[in-house]
Amino acid sequence: MRNAIYLLFACIFLTSIHAYSQQTTITGNVTNQATKENLSAVSVLIKETQLGGYTDDKGNFSLKNITLPATLIISRSEEHTS
Repeated sequence: MRNAIYLLFACIFLTSIHAYSQQTTITGNVTNQATKENLSAVSVLIKETQLGGYTDDKGNFSLKNITLPATLIISRSEEHTS
């Protein structure tokens, strides 16, 4: 179910990409695949680095000074209450 929540690649809009090995800003939006709802507090990390951040209350994120190529790791902790 957790994997089904993210329609990651269809919802991430990469901007300012010029060429490999250049530093750029990566921006995007993370949404629920089923409901198309924007997801807040989702972790967005650059693989094999300590760079990253979280989505805002509208599901948007922006990562600055990223060296390309880069692989994004998207994850979210689900809280269950009983």
